[in-house]
Amino acid sequence: MSTGSPYYPIAGLTPDALSPRKEICNYFSNYPLYSLAWSRREDRNRMFRMALGTFLEESTNKLQQTTRPDFGLIAEAAVDYPVTKILWHPVKTGYSSDLLATTGDMLADLGLRAKLTTRADYAAPITSFDWNSIDPTAHYYLELWDIETNQAKTQLIAHDREVFDVGFVAGSQDVFASAGADGSIRMFDLRSLEHSTILFEAPSTTAQSAADPSNYSSTARITSFTPPLLRLSCNAVDPNYIATFALDAHQVSILDVRFPGSPVIQLIGHQAPIHSVAWNPGSSSQLCSAGADSRVLPTNAAPSLTYAARLPVNSLAWHQNSAEWVSIAFGNTVQTLRL
Repeated sequence: MSTGSPYYPIAGLTPDALSPRKEICNYFSNYPLYSLAWSRREDRNRMFRMALGTFLEESTNKLQQTTRPDFGLIAEAAVDYPVTKILWHPVKTGYSSDLLATTGDMLADLGLRAKLTTRADYAAPITSFDWNSIDPTAHYYLELWDIETNQAKTQLIAHDREVFDVGFVAGSQDVFASAGADGSIRMFDLRSLEHSTILFEAPSTTAQSAADPSNYSSTARITSFTPPLLRLSCNAVDPNYIATFALDAHQVSILDVRFPGSPVIQLIGHQAPIHSVAWNPGSSSQLCSAGADSRVLPTNAAPSLTYAARLPVNSLAWHQNSAEWVSIAFGNTVQTLRL
């Protein structure tokens, strides 16, 4: 449950805290937190609800909801395994209640109280999914699902290894991108699923392996390793831009779908591996990244938002309808910063 004062001035916590309008709001959980998502509602009575997923390496986890003005706990449900991703349904009308989908050991639609697929269907946990914001009756992770019929429409196999993240591009009901352990970003079109486009492939890195200690005449060998791409974030305004980062990377790569093959820019500033990246939903040029160095770094922010948390930051989320708010999760805490 929430404890302590949820608000305190940001002045003194960041080097640029000059505006009296800035503040930080806290939510304290009894459990380690990983995934989080803001409601996509536009009405003020519901738009400031946030869903959070705990991360306990056991079959007893929680899905929690909190809301303003005090960011206290308003609802809690038990889930079997850690929630790897949460997203609210993008439609504001047409349903009697808000829908909330999660992934972990299964893809579950909590608004319909339906388990769209179970762990028995796959050999590994489900890491990600995305709602189609144009045609929100379907969302894709490894398969395309129709939540009205609770049936998978099709299954796509394109990556050479595991798929870690997916996202629909802005303004499209057909085009989406995926990131995987094979180090590639691929783009798909629902109208032509026989083919996919390789937008980017992470360059291989080399490392010297140790010599065999049992063979005094052996020598060290040079090995090649392609780093997995862990997450991607499609620009919510401009469909041409995608942000991604690789395993243990300290930089964010910005891709332009019109110029495949290499990043148009790499954002450098983190001093430890990046854990999360997200575009501002109301801007085509602003994004934030956060990582193991406990830092939250923006690009093209005015004023600058550079901020240091108390612990490594696991994830971040912009408010979908009020982009002056951005939240980060670390330890048992979610901090929400009003710019």
